[in-house]
Amino acid sequence: MRKIIEALLKSEISTYAIAKGADVPYTTVLDLRTGKTSLDKIALLTAEKLYNYAKEK
Repeated sequence: MRKIIEALLKSEISTYAIAKGADVPYTTVLDLRTGKTSLDKIALLTAEKLYNYAKEK
């Protein structure tokens, strides 16, 4: 799950598109992308949403 989320965050997909598609706050995605927040610190629900969105892409 972690590798798939990391690949999503490093992809060319815009932060807005990820946030909207995964139903996660824009600032959460932005903080993950910039390194302000670690994947170790996110809620399981957020991780599941990002993972499911990545699997759709």
